[in-house]
Amino acid sequence: MTAFFAVAQTKSFSKAADLLFKNQSAISRQILALEKELGVQLFIRGSRSVVLTKAGQVFKAGMEKVTDLYQAVLSNTHAAQSGYIAEVRICTHPGTLYSNILTPVVLAFEKQHPEIFVSLQTSYSGDASRKLDEHSVDFVFWRWEEYSSISRSYMNVVERPNGFLLPADHPKASIAPEDLTLDDFKDDTFILLSDYIAPKLASRLIKKYAALGYDPKVLYAPDLDTSLLWVSARRGIIAASDQCIAAGNPAFRFVPLQQLGRTIFSFIWDKQNDNPSMEVFLAFLSDYVAEHSPSV
Repeated sequence: MTAFFAVAQTKSFSKAADLLFKNQSAISRQILALEKELGVQLFIRGSRSVVLTKAGQVFKAGMEKVTDLYQAVLSNTHAAQSGYIAEVRICTHPGTLYSNILTPVVLAFEKQHPEIFVSLQTSYSGDASRKLDEHSVDFVFWRWEEYSSISRSYMNVVERPNGFLLPADHPKASIAPEDLTLDDFKDDTFILLSDYIAPKLASRLIKKYAALGYDPKVLYAPDLDTSLLWVSARRGIIAASDQCIAAGNPAFRFVPLQQLGRTIFSFIWDKQNDNPSMEVFLAFLSDYVAEHSPSV
């Protein structure tokens, strides 16, 4: 099923292969075997892209629900065995220093409410947004701007500076951040997560450089791990907050830039989600933010 979801998400056998670190022929064989088992054609194979057939769309929607239900059953089973009476489910993005901004909140909540189990998972924005809508998660911990919707609400928790993640030996790595501007990086290649993973981040950075009169060089990575590998291989640089998981790694140098603004991390939820444990969590969160981040 992993291969099916990857092809459906990327609309490409080659991109799916990159995403799963497999060769393209292996992905093709898995999809053909699945189609043979089901007795239906799942994809229309074009010269430039791959799209789901009507049967493929129905299969994808159903299997997403089955996968989410399976994860929920596992979580509930472990929670019941441990003696919990309720659950709060939190989803966040891969690649963040959770120890600085998320886990302190979770640990404080668990200490105050030991009867409520906190389920934690990671997903990129497209998948996380779907889970939020389907109420298979209660909260997404990330940037509100990527999840903004009239059907949702949010609570800001912490604010952190944005900047560029460079190889440690980058020519600008030894310069004081206050002496650097976007103009100093106009000749760099910017490594961005593909549109299906983080659609708004790419357009935001490109617009900033377009406003300065530049047409930036862009290289799209299939996932965060690959983007960090490419930075270490001197393929380019990444725009990120200082909470990027590689920011403290000596192989990299994080350079904050005022022109890139700041990231406000928030808890985001669907207003129609009726999990009663959410009210308990939000009441706690309001007090926590007032004590630890009153200016957010």
